[in-house]
Amino acid sequence: MTIHTEINFENAICEHLVNHGWLYADGDASRYDRARALFPDEVIDWLQESQPDAWEAATKSHGVNAGEVIVSRLRDSIKQLGTLDLL
Repeated sequence: MTIHTEINFENAICEHLVNHGWLYADGDASRYDRARALFPDEVIDWLQESQPDAWEAATKSHGVNAGEVIVSRLRDSIKQLGTLDLL
């Protein structure tokens, strides 16, 4: 068996990221939204933790749909600007 395959490369990247603070576990791919190319739960968790005032404002404006609205707007912004410009 050769070690030069894409899955081995992917596994090496994931292992490196895990060892440097990335939250990842086998099976996480099932939470990936392929249509948006995002992990919506992680986006929402990050926003709630890093910007609680913005999250509170979003929930006041959009109620239980706040997460969906934010993730959709994020995806639209990525499509328009590209990931690097958005970041």
